[in-house]
Amino acid sequence: MKRQYYVFSLPSVSTVTLIALESAFDNLARNLTKSRGKNIHRYVSAKMGKRATVETFLECAACYHFDFESSIIRFCSQPIRFSYCLNGKTHNYVPDFLVQFDTGEYTLYEVKSDMENSKPEFQCEWEAKVQAAFELGLELELVTEEEILDKVIFSTLRFCIDMLQEIS
Repeated sequence: MKRQYYVFSLPSVSTVTLIALESAFDNLARNLTKSRGKNIHRYVSAKMGKRATVETFLECAACYHFDFESSIIRFCSQPIRFSYCLNGKTHNYVPDFLVQFDTGEYTLYEVKSDMENSKPEFQCEWEAKVQAAFELGLELELVTEEEILDKVIFSTLRFCIDMLQEIS
């Protein structure tokens, strides 16, 4: 899932941003609760030893990948809130995930279905969000349905989780 989007190196992450990132693992920017039209999913992470609450099945499926990627030391959902500008207006945004790698680097991830990703307005909004994250010194990466639901990989990950739960 780790891809490089930038030709230029990221600016340094400020102390304020680093504190927000560290805090995100214990204090989420958004507390997801059941509501009409949303199916909240809960994933119990073998790596993290706690539950991640997510908004979609795809986000839940992404958690399997995060749990079994050896270069990821920890992850959390709904991590931080930041602003981005689009068409002269300021908008608030909370990415789906924050991941910390064994190198110490942090990356933000957004999970989108193929249908959402193909909407004409998505690309312009996405570029504004990526730019805002870049200005904070962070990478914001898009993870697609096709990447998450690769049949062989996903079924193997689910099998591993089931086996771990049986052992526990």
